Amino acid sequence: MNELPEFQEIPLSDLPDEHAVIQVPLMKKKRRVLGYAMRRTTGFVVYLDSCPHFGSPLSDDGIPLDATGNVTCSAHRAAFNRETGICFQGPCAGKGLTEVPFEVTGEALRIRTQIARPRPTP
Repeated sequence: MNELPEFQEIPLSDLPDEHAVIQVPLMKKKRRVLGYAMRRTTGFVVYLDSCPHFGSPLSDDGIPLDATGNVTCSAHRAAFNRETGICFQGPCAGKGLTEVPFEVTGEALRIRTQIARPRPTP
């Protein structure tokens, strides 16, 4: 198993608009998983690459956004509002994506790569 540094920093300039998405390698329960960092109207968000329906990855191709900018799950076509993370269409309607804690430091997102207890979207 490859270890990751405690934090990963992503320059804010790498997320210039709502079309930009960056995959972030993470560790959850000693298992390597992915997160997706993206811009939203109120700033930034990092979502765990896991659909609340079955826990499957959101995308096969690494970009879980549809043409309107919402987050989608390729397994069952669930659609999530990118601003709130809440599913508005599909088998998990009303459930939310899991947010990964981060902070904005200067000109970067600082993301803790070791996920102890990710926060489900309310």
